[in-house]
Formats: sequence, structure tokens, C-alpha cells
Amino acid sequence: MPRLAERARALKIRNGMEADAEMGPLVTGAHKAKVEGYIAQGVAEGATLVTDGRGHQVDGHENGFYVGGTLFDHVTPEMTAFREETFGPAIGLMKVRDEHEALALMNDSSYGLTASIWTRDDERVEQLADAELHRGPGQAGHPAEVGPGDGLTGADEAQHLATRGEASGGTSCHRPSEPQSLVS
Repeated sequence: MPRLAERARALKIRNGMEADAEMGPLVTGAHKAKVEGYIAQGVAEGATLVTDGRGHQVDGHENGFYVGGTLFDHVTPEMTAFREETFGPAIGLMKVRDEHEALALMNDSSYGLTASIWTRDDERVEQLADAELHRGPGQAGHPAEVGPGDGLTGADEAQHLATRGEASGGTSCHRPSEPQSLVS
């Protein structure tokens, strides 16, 4: 976890038009307040706040809607940090007994967002995902991402691929028992 905490602290959150920005501001002041509320709620519910993105400032944009990289540890399935998507730079970690428990927790989502399994063992992750991952679109081994410097061109390409159903992710608003997708 120390490496992930350092990465959260080093996340380049600044004016989104800067070439090396990894994330720009949130969309509105109301959304910034909502994300900061999720962070406060995570602490109140007992998660350990490893890095706190509240109060993040960007020079020249002091009134911007910025939240820095936030990392929670000791998250449990009952917590809001596990159950809700913050739509901000926040991630929660939780320990599981084994890969089967991890997949069961991934399947126990009321949302049909993407799931990612990161591992060095591509063959094993494909076996697990095929046998046990029963929710929205999944990514195994290497999640799709738009890298730093890709800017609008990278985002446009990702949107284009998702629209055509070719991205290694996608978005679905349905559980597997309702096999419908917004990506065709």
C-alpha cells in the first residue's frame, strides 16, 4: 500500500488543459462538495484515511473545483466508500481472504459499472473472470486508460471506441440477469 499512497499523493491534478495533467477539476462546486462529503463519510464510518484530497489547491485556480488523490484503507462492504461511486479521485482498499471472496464482492454491486482485476497471471485471471465475474463489462489483466498527455485526443478516441463497443471496458446499467448494455 505505501506505493499506492505515494501515487495518490503524486497524482497531477491541475488545469485540465495542461499537457501533463492527469486529472482536471471536478465539474461543479456542488460535485466537489459531494466528493468531499463522501471522504468525510468514509472517515465517520471507520475507514482509515491514508491520503486526504480535500483542500487541494491549484496555483492560479484557487477557486477551482479540485480534489486531490484520496486513498482509504480498511474499507468494509457495509461502508459507503465500498457501495457508492464518488466520481472523484478516491479509492478504497479492503483485504479479502482470497480471490473468490474478491470476485463475490465485485459481483455484489447494485451498479453495472466496469470491474477490473489486476494481476501478473493473465491465464488465471481469465479463468476467474470467465467463471466467477457475473456483472457489467469487465477488464482482466490490463485496464483501459487514457494516459497522461493524451488530452482531448485520447479522450475522444476512448469515447469513439466505447461508442463502437470496442473499448476494453464500457458502461452498463444492468445486472447480468438483465443482459442489456448501453454499448452496442
